[in-house]
Amino acid sequence: MAPSDSSLLLAATVVEEQDEKMEQYGKLAVSVVGIYTCYLMYGVFQEALYKRQADGTQYSATAFVLFVQCATNGLIAFIGHMIQEYFFGGAELRARNAAKDHGASAASCSVTAHGRWTRALPSMAVIRTSAVYVLAMYTSNEALAFVSYPTQALVKSCKMIPVMLGSMLISGKRYSLVKYACVLLMSLGITWFQFAAEKKPKGSHGPVGTSGATAHIGPVGGENLGMLLLLASLVLDGVTGPFQEVLRKEFNLSNMEQMLVNNIWAAALMLVIAVGLDQVGPSVSDAAQRGGGVSVRSP
Repeated sequence: MAPSDSSLLLAATVVEEQDEKMEQYGKLAVSVVGIYTCYLMYGVFQEALYKRQADGTQYSATAFVLFVQCATNGLIAFIGHMIQEYFFGGAELRARNAAKDHGASAASCSVTAHGRWTRALPSMAVIRTSAVYVLAMYTSNEALAFVSYPTQALVKSCKMIPVMLGSMLISGKRYSLVKYACVLLMSLGITWFQFAAEKKPKGSHGPVGTSGATAHIGPVGGENLGMLLLLASLVLDGVTGPFQEVLRKEFNLSNMEQMLVNNIWAAALMLVIAVGLDQVGPSVSDAAQRGGGVSVRSP
């Protein structure tokens, strides 16, 4: 007996759904591997950059580094956006996703490849989001002058708590008890590992940079100042997520577009700060002399 049209249609639908699931799993695997690889390499390079040298000097041109980083991020996002739009039908796909998520028609959500992000670029929502995003990185990097890189990494791993609180206070989000418990237990575990897992040997001092030297700035110990900078970074992380969600909903930006507009303003802000702190000239001249290695250092 020949299969009916309905059974053939059902079988085709099942196969299509399985193919979509396999595609999603493949994208997830690539994303996970990419994220861990890039962050591990970023951590290695960052620790090497901020490591305190034998002569007591340490890298100090944080604003210039973040300017280069954000400018590079923006360039990569622009290239990715162009590839997505012109080779993978990004505009049509985004319109369909917006229609599915918000109940709007695909036609009403479609905008030209450049129209969406260029319309969003001058908005205060983008400027605000970019400022908190890059200042979170700035305070985190500056903390490396006073605490070790493992300390910075572990403290920043607790960012789930401020992000969750920020989403609740700014976006009105609510989470299940299971998510609250998971975030709390993970953060407690990280805190215990950092502050209680190992006892400091007798006569040791708080770490500064990655050398273990001690610094004091006024009445506040160097390590305490580093922790205050990390606390400020966590607070900024807590508002960055909700601001990005508002931005995405308001302008229906793709991930590439949001990365592009945020990094344009972030690079501009860091360039202004770097110029104000006289970090651009010494960094560029030193890099030219060393063939690319920047080493602007302070005692």
